Amino acid sequence: MTSRRKFILQCSAVASVAAVPAVSGLIFSRSLADVSLNEIGFADFTRLIGTHFEVCHDQSTVQLELAEASAGSAAGEVGHEEFSLIFRGRGDQPLGQMCYPFEHGKIGRFVMFIVPVGVPDATTGSRSYQAIFNRPVRSTTPSTRIYG
Repeated sequence: MTSRRKFILQCSAVASVAAVPAVSGLIFSRSLADVSLNEIGFADFTRLIGTHFEVCHDQSTVQLELAEASAGSAAGEVGHEEFSLIFRGRGDQPLGQMCYPFEHGKIGRFVMFIVPVGVPDATTGSRSYQAIFNRPVRSTTPSTRIYG
């Protein structure tokens, strides 16, 4: 019998894939592989801090920089990883709260849910977005797609 947790995870994966616009393949590079977000862990993201991700939005791409990757509570549930990612992007290209197709040259294409956080920076006008993860720890080693 499928547990509630497994059912929710499976439904989330299906919903994420369904949220990808059909046009995203026309905008993104065809040379990168599609990757499940479940294959990308906290350690993988920390190696990419300061790098840029392309995000498909309204038949164009928006560039977001991974500004922070923060580990969650050490007192979290055993067998789960909790972490948060903060991305920054231009103020004139706002993104709403939803799932977006992301692309990065070192890990490929994947879909991720982000939420706008805070207010635009008064000096630069940049906007911040957050993705929060609380999921079972993956049983595989860190992605070999990143740094070889």
